Amino acid sequence: MKVIYTNQSLVSLEESLRFLKEKQELPPGKIKKIKTLLFDKAESLVNFPETGQIEEYLEHLELNHRRIIDGANNLLVF
Repeated sequence: MKVIYTNQSLVSLEESLRFLKEKQELPPGKIKKIKTLLFDKAESLVNFPETGQIEEYLEHLELNHRRIIDGANNLLVF
């Protein structure tokens, strides 16, 4: 299994990180840590593809979307 990142997902990630930098004024080190955490969580799907709760708002697509929320309140939908 391989994790594939869409252009849209990467753009959304960068927009979110820019928001954290500009509006939330998080330090660069914290932003980098969040980015690394999100990529690590995504890559963990290679070994654990059923991780997370089913994403109820996307159930109608019938693609088995799930979500992971970690202790730092970061949300990853896949």
